[in-house]
Amino acid sequence: PSLAVLVRGQTFRGEARESFLIDRWSQASRERAQRECLESLVARLVVPYERAGHTVDVFLTMYRELGGSRAALLDPFGARVAAVTTVLQRSTATQLLPLGAAVRAFLNWCHAHATSYSAVAVTRFDVFYKADLYAILGDAAAIDGFRLLWREAGGHWRHHSDPVASERTFPLSARSDWRRSNVRAPDALIAFPYAYTRCFLASSRHEFFPVRNKSWPLGFMHNMVFGLMRALPFFSGKEGGGAAHHLPATASTPPHAALARSAAAATPPAGAAPPANAPIPPGLRWLVRGQFDSNPCRSTCMLNPVYDLLPRMEWVRASGICQSPSDFAYDEASDSLCCPSPNYCCPNSLASCAHPDAVLFDAISANVSRDAIAQLWPLTQGRPRRWLMTPRSMRYVAGVWRQAAADAEGAARVRTLSPFHAR
Repeated sequence: PSLAVLVRGQTFRGEARESFLIDRWSQASRERAQRECLESLVARLVVPYERAGHTVDVFLTMYRELGGSRAALLDPFGARVAAVTTVLQRSTATQLLPLGAAVRAFLNWCHAHATSYSAVAVTRFDVFYKADLYAILGDAAAIDGFRLLWREAGGHWRHHSDPVASERTFPLSARSDWRRSNVRAPDALIAFPYAYTRCFLASSRHEFFPVRNKSWPLGFMHNMVFGLMRALPFFSGKEGGGAAHHLPATASTPPHAALARSAAAATPPAGAAPPANAPIPPGLRWLVRGQFDSNPCRSTCMLNPVYDLLPRMEWVRASGICQSPSDFAYDEASDSLCCPSPNYCCPNSLASCAHPDAVLFDAISANVSRDAIAQLWPLTQGRPRRWLMTPRSMRYVAGVWRQAAADAEGAARVRTLSPFHAR
């Protein structure tokens, strides 16, 4: 078996990004974060597949302006790099243009070298993986459809001005079931059989369809499921498209605190007979129980058990927050995994963190170091978000910040007085 890994996106990130300002990061720290991301990709994806007897080739697509050393992007992969593609934009109004360039370049390389693979995995440069991806995706030869990590939800879902919108995010009832209604997909990792590569490329083109009542197209991949349904001639056993497979409301897969595979892919209806050489794709599988924000800490830190984004989330990683799959507890009421962070509570079945059963993050129990809090934690939260920690954690963190401020003031006073002492 063989696996092609396509890595795309912006490199050496470190600019301001929504709620957390990280442009204070130096060039050296950005390079360190980029190296750690790529090393995690090798350790969590490439090496596990090689240990399982797979051949793994890596295809990189970079912007012309890298923001750092090209060698730093190539060295972690060593001789596994099969090809490097450069696109003009360092940042674009859409993810889809460089993604299309990456996939087309990959297909052209395969055609020129008369090569194919068992499966393809598409990922990003700024992802720091925490989990073994072979354990999640399985053998490359067994990837018989599109594999998406989870259903996409905004981490700000509890902060809607309309309480009804918050209550509708994780419902499980006969009338409303998020497992049926939500088909948004994350973009950090997508896997599919090599034979579906052109279908994946075609689905990205469908993303350019303008949104209703808007004059501009979509610029992200989260609605790719609709494009996949259009691109595949037979999807879930229905000619000309059809609905993606979802867990039924009565499904009861054994819950695990760690990662859990979703139910088996949908089977075609009785009597469905596609024409020759047009096999029925098994469709989609969602690999992790629940909904997560694929852009963690974009608003609140609705963390997931698979990856973080660096350097934006360095403060989360350095604090050891939700770094192991075992940190995520299963909530039967919402059929989802959840791990509390300093501004996100659990379980997801609670629409309000003021609920007496809400589990708040505890910095003391999590053994978060004073250095991490003083040097890395953001000092403020953008409204309407706020810190959501236990009372003793709030006192502990505030005490660390006060002491750090006092130490900084004392050090500044010493530096001011030192020229006079030198006389």
